[in-house]
Amino acid sequence: LIFVANNGTNGVEWWTTDGTDAGTVLIKDIAAGTIAGVFVPSSLREQNYLKDGNTLYFCGNSGNSNSNNYELWKTDGTTVGTVLVKNIAPDSPFATSSFPDYFVKFKGEVYFSCRQGLWKTNGTDAGTVLVKSSIDPGDLINFNDQKLYFVNENSSSAPDLWVSDGTAAGTVLVKAMKSISRNWSGNRFSIVGNQVLFPGDDGAGAGDELWKTDGTAAGTTIVRDLWAGTNGEAPQNTVVLNNKLYYKGDNGTTGYELYESDGTSAGTKLVLEINPGTRGCFTLPTEIITNGKRIYMNAGKDFQKQLWISDGTAAGTKEIVINPNDESDPGGLYKFGNKLFVFATNNASGYEPYVITFTDEVVDEDNDGFNSTLDCNDNDPTINPNAPEICDGKDNNCKNGIDEGLPLITYYEDKDGDGFGNAAMTKSTCLTTAPTGFVSVSTDCDDTNAAINPNSAEICDNIDNNCSGVADEGLAVNTYYEDKDGDGFGNPSVSKSTCQTNAPTGFVSTKTDCNDNDAAINPSKAEICDDKDNNCSGAIDEGLPQNTYYEDKDGDGFGSTVVFSSCKSAAPNGYATNNKDCNDNNAAVNPNGVDNSANGIDEDCSGGDFIVSTFQDLSSGISINPNPASDQIFIDVKYQGDVNIELMSLTGQTILTDRNTTILNVDHVNNGVYILKFTNTSHSKSIYRMVVIQH
Repeated sequence: LIFVANNGTNGVEWWTTDGTDAGTVLIKDIAAGTIAGVFVPSSLREQNYLKDGNTLYFCGNSGNSNSNNYELWKTDGTTVGTVLVKNIAPDSPFATSSFPDYFVKFKGEVYFSCRQGLWKTNGTDAGTVLVKSSIDPGDLINFNDQKLYFVNENSSSAPDLWVSDGTAAGTVLVKAMKSISRNWSGNRFSIVGNQVLFPGDDGAGAGDELWKTDGTAAGTTIVRDLWAGTNGEAPQNTVVLNNKLYYKGDNGTTGYELYESDGTSAGTKLVLEINPGTRGCFTLPTEIITNGKRIYMNAGKDFQKQLWISDGTAAGTKEIVINPNDESDPGGLYKFGNKLFVFATNNASGYEPYVITFTDEVVDEDNDGFNSTLDCNDNDPTINPNAPEICDGKDNNCKNGIDEGLPLITYYEDKDGDGFGNAAMTKSTCLTTAPTGFVSVSTDCDDTNAAINPNSAEICDNIDNNCSGVADEGLAVNTYYEDKDGDGFGNPSVSKSTCQTNAPTGFVSTKTDCNDNDAAINPSKAEICDDKDNNCSGAIDEGLPQNTYYEDKDGDGFGSTVVFSSCKSAAPNGYATNNKDCNDNNAAVNPNGVDNSANGIDEDCSGGDFIVSTFQDLSSGISINPNPASDQIFIDVKYQGDVNIELMSLTGQTILTDRNTTILNVDHVNNGVYILKFTNTSHSKSIYRMVVIQH
């Protein structure tokens, strides 16, 4: 192992080590003293040096003249084998040193760039010759040992794309570009299949994007305008894995993320947006390397850099945890053998070197044609990206889904094991056989009771036994009536219907109680005289002996013709036991009253007022009987002349008239108190008598 170091005495020189202190020694002090004998540019790249067999080519400084003569050197790791190959710009000042750089092996020789043009060497002074002058090649890349692509850095306009077949005549301009952006971590050119990809801008309006070339102007085209418009973002930190270019890119919305390209527009796309949003997952300095099987990079979310590994797929891009609780800030990624060397931070130990062994060999363990980077189960040949998805609870086609795309059947939990499931507890699967504890029907209305399901017979228990949605439906219904007073007879207005054959508490089967608030009133009781329907016959006090009472409106103890019948032995208030009152609106008029003569009122209900005749012819008086009268009134007038007889109501309305009659027929006259008017036709004098008609 050889390396460049400065021990503070000899300047920057080549050293060698066998891994021990004693075996770590200076190879050669090329520039004596503290002057650097090995040129180390500020942006160190692999092409600053080239190992060809056991020879390493580099830019060295012999210290001649002004101690700054940087020319082509080589070393085999020994003192004698560390020598100047050719002093291309002999004894020139610093400004015109050749500064050999961008070493590449092409057609068996080492080609390189310097300020004097494109050169090549076989390792000897004589064999180190100019290929093409007046150009400043950069980022030389060997394409299948047929073409050598490079950037001409001293173009009059901008870095242009050139190609060489190793001869002066065959070293020509391919396409003038506005820019060919630098790749600060390596060569600007990458070989993907039979294409050479590079970041560029031809000035046509797409900005810095990914380009490809076949060595001709017509075959030099943009791959894809990933960031649409004039902005663009040149691909950086490029690596090639499995014939695809992987790089740090930006489409204008993702920020810097991991992108891939197979050299086609459709194949140029985002691998995985590790840090969603416009901030991206990469921060400076960015490192992306590959061991030919995986990509390793320092990336992260929210500017927290971690070590990531990727197989080039979204699913295969994962974080390697070094510092579980914080940013590990990995850097200095370097591969050697089957190991990855990296510096990283761990909160427990600080910033330390780590060595990660590559154990992810790409193999096809099950021989199904897909290696372990593509096969999601490399131990089962029936599982691979070409396998059909079947219903077995596995991801057969490696599409990150189990049984995806298959028709699903919904099954229902059958907790009580009666063969009917609970519609609220489901499990969907592509299996045609129900999982354990599940069934295909969802019509159980109580999955905790096996006796309740659509196959059960409905019984009278106030439960929906057959899951019809109704309890006790289809059963014979009995109606019971509330018996609030507990007399065994129910209220027809308050009922309860049920399939039960026994009446509920507080209810009976009969509905003939007419007063459910009184146990003494029901159809079994005898009727008594109390103004109540004791036996619920619909009549009050029916069948009992009746007494007749007469309305006594004026409260004088004598009733009128208005009759009231009652079983009670005492007259009700407002009634009397007789009907002898001839004026029930005047308490002073009744059979016990005192008749005042000549006032026109029969105060004693004698049948008329005692009046002294105002005319002589009637002085002998008038007699009427009976009074009260029923059908006829017999009249005796003690007078020989003509007398008109008129029966009038108390209001003076004439009811009937007659002359000189002794019998007045009143069978058609309504009951009541009337006035008989007797008038002498000769003298037109009248007297009045009160008469009562009662049929």
